[in-house]
Amino acid sequence: MVGGAAAILLGIGLAGEVAGFWSDPPAVSSEQPRGPVTIEADELYRAYADDPRSAAEQYGNREMVVSGEFLRIVPDGYGSLDLRLKTSNPDAQLGIDVAQLAIEDAKKLLPGQRVTVSCQHMGSGGDEMWVQDCAIQQTAEDALPSPPSPPSPP
Repeated sequence: MVGGAAAILLGIGLAGEVAGFWSDPPAVSSEQPRGPVTIEADELYRAYADDPRSAAEQYGNREMVVSGEFLRIVPDGYGSLDLRLKTSNPDAQLGIDVAQLAIEDAKKLLPGQRVTVSCQHMGSGGDEMWVQDCAIQQTAEDALPSPPSPPSPP
C-alpha cells in the first residue's frame, strides 16, 4: 500500500510539474500585442541616434518594414549577405541582415534603387545598427507582369 501511495504522489508531482500545478501563474502583460513597424531607414537611424533607450523600447522585438535607398551589399562573415541602406549620416548606414531565401533577390538590387525589406526584429550587438532576418519585398513594378503589346494593324 505504501508503494502504491508513493507512486500516486509521484504521479501527481510529475503531472503538477508538467502542468505547472504548484508553480505561480505566468505574469500577464498589460501591453497589447504590437504589429509591425513601417519606417524609413533614416527615420529609424535618427530615432536610435537621438535616444537609443526610447528607440529600443519602441522598436525592439517588433517586426520591421523598412524602406530606403540601397547602397551596397557586404558579406556578413557567416556565409550570407547584408545590405546597407542610406541614412542622413554617411558614416552610419543601416545594416540589413538578408534571410537565406532573399539572397538571390538581394543580388539583383542596384545602388541608388529604393528598396523595402520585411524583417523579424532589430539586431543587437556590435557598433552598427541593423535589422535581422529580412526578406526583400517586391515593388508593384516587380510583381505585375508587363502588359502584352497591342496587336499590329493589318
